[in-house]
Amino acid sequence: MNKDVEMFPLSVVQQLQDYYQLEDVFKHMVDTWHAKLPGYEFFAKSLLQQLIIAIGQNIKKRHLIMRHP
Repeated sequence: MNKDVEMFPLSVVQQLQDYYQLEDVFKHMVDTWHAKLPGYEFFAKSLLQQLIIAIGQNIKKRHLIMRHP
């Protein structure tokens, strides 16, 4: 791995807030994968990236709220 890449800070169990958006993206990714329509692999990978970004933003938002109650 590249040393410039920041590690994704997840503890063993991470509680998410406002997980509805994450759940929607995940369900869409699973549905896309199971449908196997043309281009599904690319689309599912894009949704996975979107899910990872949304999780990171959710965790960052949670940490900001915890620091500034």
